[in-house]
Amino acid sequence: MALAACAVPLERYEAGRYADAAIAARSAGNYALARSNWAKAIAHAQLGAGRTRELAIAYYEYGRSSGIICDWDEANRGLQRSLELDRSVNGPVHMSLIELARMNLDRGHYEAARGYFEQANDLYEAMSAETRDPIGYAQFLDEYSLALDRTGAHDKAAPFRARAQQLRATFPKGESHSERTPYGTQCGTS
Repeated sequence: MALAACAVPLERYEAGRYADAAIAARSAGNYALARSNWAKAIAHAQLGAGRTRELAIAYYEYGRSSGIICDWDEANRGLQRSLELDRSVNGPVHMSLIELARMNLDRGHYEAARGYFEQANDLYEAMSAETRDPIGYAQFLDEYSLALDRTGAHDKAAPFRARAQQLRATFPKGESHSERTPYGTQCGTS
């Protein structure tokens, strides 16, 4: 019984160690290693009855890393799982939606991207994203308008594009608070 009681904290500790290693690998630009470490962090967190929010973060980062190295199935699986977990605890679902949108946009899957952008935009508008991160929101609007254009909804795209231009004009020296995931830039490194 005592051994079982020790297993949970040990698994959580190991999950944290692998998460730290994944962050270090990502910082070094080694996304294949980052993904491998996120997978190990997930496995240990699950064995250690990890918190749902921590698992959501690990799956989110696993999905992003997988998409950078072009393992599209695993990228989609990780981001979808993160979305499910965040929904279950009222977490920041907009983050996974945006990543799913961007991943599909970068792959040329415009219909899928458009659907994710639409869901994320509803959430962004509710949270007043343009006041929190105006330049990041402008980038989002540009990408959303591109997905709309590529799916033939040019009339719907124009207001989003105009709003992005307006935000950039209002904040000419502004920078986004978030970093865009470079999907598909490290293919063949897994």
